[in-house]
Amino acid sequence: MKDIDEEAVPSVEFNFDNIISAAAYSVRYITKLGQISFEETTMRELTVQPSKATTDYKKTIVVREPSMMECRFRDLPVNLQLLIFSYLDARTLCKIAPTCKYWKMLSEDKVLWAQRLSTDLKKWKCIGHMTYPPTYLETNTDLTTKEIYLRCCPSCQSLWQPKTNAMSSFASVFLNNLQNIPNLFTKKPLKVVMFGPGLESETKSLTQTILWGTKSPFQVTGLFAGEFEGVGSGVCLKLKKSKVELNLITLYGSTSAERERNAREGKERVSKLLAEKDNQDDDNHDDNAQPSAQVEVSHSVKELCKTVDAFIYVVNSSTEIRRVDSENQELNAVMNVNWSRPRVPLLVLSCVATKESQSLSCAQVVELLNMTQLNRPWQVNSVCVENLDGFLDGVSWLVKQAT
Repeated sequence: MKDIDEEAVPSVEFNFDNIISAAAYSVRYITKLGQISFEETTMRELTVQPSKATTDYKKTIVVREPSMMECRFRDLPVNLQLLIFSYLDARTLCKIAPTCKYWKMLSEDKVLWAQRLSTDLKKWKCIGHMTYPPTYLETNTDLTTKEIYLRCCPSCQSLWQPKTNAMSSFASVFLNNLQNIPNLFTKKPLKVVMFGPGLESETKSLTQTILWGTKSPFQVTGLFAGEFEGVGSGVCLKLKKSKVELNLITLYGSTSAERERNAREGKERVSKLLAEKDNQDDDNHDDNAQPSAQVEVSHSVKELCKTVDAFIYVVNSSTEIRRVDSENQELNAVMNVNWSRPRVPLLVLSCVATKESQSLSCAQVVELLNMTQLNRPWQVNSVCVENLDGFLDGVSWLVKQAT
């Protein structure tokens, strides 16, 4: 019996090796089939459009992208995420901020909003003394770049929510209603003076369009005589669909014949509203020194400016930069606080003749005219003389500031 058992052992071991070999072959075969099936599925799934799935109703199978081909937005590098966000406009950035905390952090990135501000500032059609971003950036304000953008951008001011408590909100509403009390009583028409080189260039038809244009927001109601020698007369206007009335006084630096002659001969504009005043110290006079000249307006214009409620300065923004820069002497002379009250607002109309005309941006006009140096409310509006696009917005602001 012992001999039989010893002879049977090798046979058992031989059968066990065969079993192991057969099992291994089956495993390799099944693995190979699975690999081939996965490759075929991958090749078929790659033909499907990204982030979409289709259902084959005949075979009742769902074909979609393989999981190994998917990539989440969160897995991208931060710089790439910010680059994607940089293609979104300001309103979209504000809308996606509440999605999650991470997106809120990305949408409030300082560099992202600084880039957006630098790009969009050149496109703004309206910039004022309270909505000029460099004013906040240069004063080291506590506002973030995003808050500065929302506060200054004309189309995003509705998204600006300043942090105020209940008491300050009540005080703001109370003061606003208090300021509107005089409007309940009958007031005399606002006296508005309009001047500037834009009235004597390619945009000279602005006055005629305001008075008689079909798209003008004003209606002519009469004329009035001047109060001072040679200046002060003008046209009585009434804002359509409103009770606002104003007396418009237009000041030209030269006559029509002189303007035509200068244009024909290519001469630069010389304003007769200005006069040079020599400032010399007789006690410390130096024969070799050149006398310094200060530009002022004439006496009659000074007296007129003391009675004005608002100013409109017209500039042709389709001209060269150097020309706009050289013509701001007239503006500075009229805005002198010695005869123009600091609280009187100033509206600058950056005009172009037609909507196809190339023009300087409002930000460039602000810099060229040194508007930040003025100690009065001011605003720059882009205006098309052809259809008066942007004119009503500027006049509405001017009336609100003057009343």
